[in-house]
Amino acid sequence: MPEFTCVTFLSCDRNDLLARKVHRSEIPYVAGVKAIRLADPKEWDERYPLLMLPPEERNSASFPLVLNLTALAHAYADESWLHGDRIDGLLRG
Repeated sequence: MPEFTCVTFLSCDRNDLLARKVHRSEIPYVAGVKAIRLADPKEWDERYPLLMLPPEERNSASFPLVLNLTALAHAYADESWLHGDRIDGLLRG
């Protein structure tokens, strides 16, 4: 996984995330909080990171998000990455 990114495994569910209020310090940068489901990891391709997002979210993806999705897809494709099975478990149920 590249140095500029990280994966955070949250111990909260979608409802907890959506109930969270944006902190005052985040207001200039955050319009709101949204929970989305990524595409099946077996379909991820680091050359096309926007395809990891639902179609209705692709046009609003920020550069940092796309960069991190690219890194996540790259790491997932690397069989030596220790968290691939965990990603599978989270996204496939």
